[in-house]
Amino acid sequence: MLIRSAVLASLLALVPALVAADEMWVSETGPVIYESEIDDMALLSFMAPEGAGMLYIHDLAGNYEDRGVHARFWIADEPGACAATLTGPDGRSSRNFGRLTVAFDRPGWPSGFTAVLYPCMDDYGVPHQLRASLE
Repeated sequence: MLIRSAVLASLLALVPALVAADEMWVSETGPVIYESEIDDMALLSFMAPEGAGMLYIHDLAGNYEDRGVHARFWIADEPGACAATLTGPDGRSSRNFGRLTVAFDRPGWPSGFTAVLYPCMDDYGVPHQLRASLE
């Protein structure tokens, strides 16, 4: 009985990781996939017209029921025009990055979201809007 309880506890500990790996959305430029978590940040890969990138979303790691408006930054792989290079916590580095705001449609999974990507951490540049839906 003790072994059965230990196995059950181990399996339940894996549930958040399995849920994270199963989260996927569709955008006008391709899939958006919940790839991993680092500290309190969720890392979502996305495709942009110019190539692949990563959304780094604050307070989303482990949060499956209280999603709202979240912020942090994005980094894309293609060459960019920012004056500096930004390196994410996963080691991804580029001169193509910026500030990010994500607003989920509903607080719990499943839910689509809208992300606004600002260039080079600049509030004055022309932002790109990324709509991610479940279908």
